[in-house]
Amino acid sequence: STGSFSVAVANLHLEGRRGATYERLRQVSDTLGAAREAGVAPGDPFIVCGDYNAGTRGAPCKLLEQGQVPRTFVDRGYNVRLGNKAKELRHRFPFSRSYSGSPAVMAAGNVTQARGGRISTTDHLHHSPTSMRALVVRETTDPRDLAALHRGLPDASNPSDHLPLAAVYEINPRFRSTRSPEEEGGPSSSEGNRSRGGFSVQSQSRSKRATRRQRQKQGNRDPSRP
Repeated sequence: STGSFSVAVANLHLEGRRGATYERLRQVSDTLGAAREAGVAPGDPFIVCGDYNAGTRGAPCKLLEQGQVPRTFVDRGYNVRLGNKAKELRHRFPFSRSYSGSPAVMAAGNVTQARGGRISTTDHLHHSPTSMRALVVRETTDPRDLAALHRGLPDASNPSDHLPLAAVYEINPRFRSTRSPEEEGGPSSSEGNRSRGGFSVQSQSRSKRATRRQRQKQGNRDPSRP
């Protein structure tokens, strides 16, 4: 059958100052709030990605993956005391790390940034595990290149001090509509991506050629037949 599905995508660049933990958490929370206002429900196909300026054990990842953060904790070497502010950050969106436990993580250490002789993981990909799963992820670097990364980026092969992340996802069939984007009132294939409430929603046809074949058959059908 033919049809389409929508994926909400939030690409973040969080506050970079080491002691700005609450600012980073507030930015994540505001982004999820914008998603809710745009009609994205917990469990819908949803990707959050970008430069979190924090590691896999950092506060932004904790908030996304656990739905909350404790009132007091340590983040990037700082003692963070949120108090009642922690309640304001809670959310119900389920998220999993797309790179978690993948061969790329085990082989290359998931290095995403190399600057000033230091290598780290500050860029991340999260997805909603109830509606999608990561089939394959891009290795950020060959393990043999780790020594070269300590010299820092950018270099002749990498134009940025950050290394790109990429993943291929499979959407849970129950989140796929059996109607075309035009029938759903969404964008046609010529419109590409659309913005909804300041949020990027990417709509993709499951089979454009199948849709054309179906319409051709309907157009060639004998009108005298019931």
